[in-house]
Amino acid sequence: MINKFFKNNDNKKFKFLFKDLRYLNKHVLFSMLFLASFGILNIYLATKWTENPTFYVIKQALWFLVSLISLYFY
Repeated sequence: MINKFFKNNDNKKFKFLFKDLRYLNKHVLFSMLFLASFGILNIYLATKWTENPTFYVIKQALWFLVSLISLYFY
């Protein structure tokens, strides 16, 4: 799968090909974004009465970004 998104150029570095984004499963990506945003909203609503409610929201959003990068680009 990684060969569809990256190619080797003259400098031996990987380059992202935007024309190959059509191979990305958009329904799965949308479902992941919806479920993650719903989960982040629930975490915010559960912790909004604490001293720092955004700490848990930012922590969850960062874990989502790490999982998204590792799923699609690793």
